[in-house]
Amino acid sequence: MPDLAIVSRWLGYVAALGLTGAATFQAVVKTRIQREFPETSAALLARTRRVAIVLAVLLIIAALLRLQAQVHSLVDPGEPITRDLYRAMLGTGWGHSWILQWGAALAGLVVLVIVRDTRVLVPLALLVAGLGPFTGHASENPLGRFFGVSLHAIHQLGGGAWLGTLAMVVLVGYGGTRRIDDTARHRVIARLVEAFSPIALTGVGIAVVAGLVLSYQYVGSFSALLSSSYGTTLLIKVGMLALTAGLGAWNWRRVRPTLGEAGASARLFRSATLELIVGTLLLGATALLVSLEAPNLI
Repeated sequence: MPDLAIVSRWLGYVAALGLTGAATFQAVVKTRIQREFPETSAALLARTRRVAIVLAVLLIIAALLRLQAQVHSLVDPGEPITRDLYRAMLGTGWGHSWILQWGAALAGLVVLVIVRDTRVLVPLALLVAGLGPFTGHASENPLGRFFGVSLHAIHQLGGGAWLGTLAMVVLVGYGGTRRIDDTARHRVIARLVEAFSPIALTGVGIAVVAGLVLSYQYVGSFSALLSSSYGTTLLIKVGMLALTAGLGAWNWRRVRPTLGEAGASARLFRSATLELIVGTLLLGATALLVSLEAPNLI
């Protein structure tokens, strides 16, 4: 049976990166698409809001599962879990951070459902990125809590600008343009990809640099990288990252320039979907990595 803590973290990462992508995507639509394709832009923004609602719900569920896993970690197998245990956990520093995360996700969901305004996505994505590290390894960073939390938040925002925005291009950009004629659809998709490409390059650069710094801090030495479970899992994550980035580079260099030609949009959809699948597995490896004891923190 999957470990509840790992599953909850994986769901949380998927939702958090997706919300960053939704915030970035709606900005792209408003600045690059709205003037030329006003009706299509309205449909894309409405679809972005619906996807963001699902992501906010997923984030809330992930947080509840994370709390359950944290409480379970305090008791022996077979020992009953009481309300007092939940109260005790929520009264800790970890619990206070959890409450803020859960509250931010709930508030964002309420605004998205009732106000129906995607402008809430930017502050919501920033809050989620900034609060999430407080319930992980970030607080134990060798250079201090502030540095650890900041670096983890930057790492997450970079990943969201890359994989999260790519997910929105696939889910919203392709899915939200099915009802318009093919010529206009290919033009919209080409505009979205043109705007997304520099964002993706910046995002992956930020994520990789921040990830390298964090990896060095938590592993500490080459021998620990090769001899510890943490190091082995980190190497697997790096391999998945290389594969995902390689697929992204292929899309950028070989598929993107052909947009507008017959079949180019379909090729990009297939290759981008494959990139997202590998990226989702990468997030799973990240969730597993966070559950392990880092050599430099033992």
